[in-house]
Amino acid sequence: MVVRAYWPGATAMQMAHQVASPIENVLTELPFTDKVRSYSKPDETTVFILLKDSAPPQK
Repeated sequence: MVVRAYWPGATAMQMAHQVASPIENVLTELPFTDKVRSYSKPDETTVFILLKDSAPPQK
């Protein structure tokens, strides 16, 4: 899964600390999360979520 967030005028540091980090913290607590990675740049952050193979299929 991919989560993308935009904040016009924000620095890369603001995006990483105030947007990406809280999203990552919540996602790592989900039961089937395997890996969480994020990339931030000015105005935008992208968070990639990889689920474990044991995650049930979506309907």
